[in-house]
Amino acid sequence: MQTKTEDQLVGHVLGQYRVERFVGRGRLQSVYLARHQTLQRVDALTLYSLPEQFSNEARTLFLTRFRKEASSITTLDHPHILPVYTYGEVLGSHT
Repeated sequence: MQTKTEDQLVGHVLGQYRVERFVGRGRLQSVYLARHQTLQRVDALTLYSLPEQFSNEARTLFLTRFRKEASSITTLDHPHILPVYTYGEVLGSHT
């Protein structure tokens, strides 16, 4: 599936979130401010895009680690750690 550029996602709904603003980009991720449609809460939404040159084995390892760490992080509750409310796949990117 073809992914959209950062600016093209603003105004679109991804999962439970409406993307409001592009914040920045790292090597593998793009960060947005997005509003949860039900809770009306503004959260940071991070989309991870794997490089096309990743082998199938590298993709599998990344996705396995992503799911394991995301699952663990959702259980953390500490004032110095941002909460992770949900994770998954949207538009071919992992969030």
